[in-house]
Amino acid sequence: MINTDGTAYAEYEVRTTNNNVITSDLLYLYSSPGSTVLLSSTTQDEALLPGPIIPDGQGGLLATWTISPSNPPVLQYPYQAAEVSAGVVGTPYNLPFSPQSVTPFVSPTLVLGENGVAFASGTTTATVNGTPTQVSQVASFNLSSGAPNWTYQATAGDTLSIIEATAGGGVTVNNSNTGVFNLNSSGISNSNSRASRLAGNASSSTVSSLPSGAVPFDLSTWVSAAAGALTALWNPNGTNGIPTLLAQSASPQKNGNQQGQSLPPYCQRKNVNCALAPVSDMQVGPNQDTIQVRQVKYSLFNLQNGTLKPLVGPSQNPPPVKIELWEAHATSSSAIICDWQTNNPASMCESPNDHDGSGQFTDNMGAMLIPYTVDQQFLVDRQGVQVFWPNSNGSWYGAWGAPSSPPPGFQPNQTSNTTIGWATISQINPNTNAPAACSKTDCDTMLPQAGPPSK
Repeated sequence: MINTDGTAYAEYEVRTTNNNVITSDLLYLYSSPGSTVLLSSTTQDEALLPGPIIPDGQGGLLATWTISPSNPPVLQYPYQAAEVSAGVVGTPYNLPFSPQSVTPFVSPTLVLGENGVAFASGTTTATVNGTPTQVSQVASFNLSSGAPNWTYQATAGDTLSIIEATAGGGVTVNNSNTGVFNLNSSGISNSNSRASRLAGNASSSTVSSLPSGAVPFDLSTWVSAAAGALTALWNPNGTNGIPTLLAQSASPQKNGNQQGQSLPPYCQRKNVNCALAPVSDMQVGPNQDTIQVRQVKYSLFNLQNGTLKPLVGPSQNPPPVKIELWEAHATSSSAIICDWQTNNPASMCESPNDHDGSGQFTDNMGAMLIPYTVDQQFLVDRQGVQVFWPNSNGSWYGAWGAPSSPPPGFQPNQTSNTTIGWATISQINPNTNAPAACSKTDCDTMLPQAGPPSK
């Protein structure tokens, strides 16, 4: 695992045996460039098997391992965890899973939620019709103490797997039989699935329209291997109960970032404060419909000490991110916008695409023959970022977005007033108290309210 500060971590075991009996077992946590701490030790005839590691969001990490006796029975709580901060190992605690057996290198899957909460999925033992039965479970617990917040179990035979922690303290889960659903911060499901929450009765509302096994491929597209073929599905606007925003944490997805590299998402790493700003702003066209278009290219910047520093450009490796534009509240029903219900690859609502590489996004702001207004939100790896525009005084002002308003999770940064041939842009709640600097060679200086450029 690589933490937010770039430090790599790995667990390893040192085992001593005599006539196939374990006489000593030591479990260490190694961190680059060569530091090692002892996580746990035993002189019993049992192995300490390395488990997953995730960032804790505070510069430390959560390390896990499995206690595996050479002879049955398995311990009631074989999965262990401890928070490690500045090389100091906290008090180990039990993860709330009681499997009937343990397997080397098979441990609960972990993701980091918000506000010191972590989620895990794995197997545990429940009494079904009077018989101890192995079932699949998702648990929410306090990262520091291990105290469970809630647990949620599936019907015997179904498998629960965590997809991602979501904004607002919830977690999205896939049930191998009934499909994708979300558990909120109280562990209550919004699905009519056959799973039940141990902390109380699950409520029922909408059923996910996504098929079993669907997983997020990028910002708005989910992928399913139904019928043996990979099928891309456009995620609706959240009304199916599946949130569209990741938790604001350092490891909201299994294996870390979207590329599965056990890294935090790029914009959540140490010394990275992602923002977008226009780098090119021009009029193009007329096109085949004789409509001229304002074409704005946005690029990814790192906002540090009040200065926008480019992350894309000559001699730089583009950051591994996906940028998406969400639009809503269009005043014309004929407008083609980047909403959640438009499965239209030609609309170029996300990047990388055929025209934009990683870290850049081009918005072709053109109305057909009917002027309209639309609100716009920009996201990087499914999380909102500030959008900076130049001001006439030579500074750039950023806007995080307006308070949450329908559709769910939509927080617009700006409003586009689009007419034939041009569009003017109004930032929503710009932070004029914290202007940023950006060199004219890196950021475009055309004002958002500017009219069409002269030919």
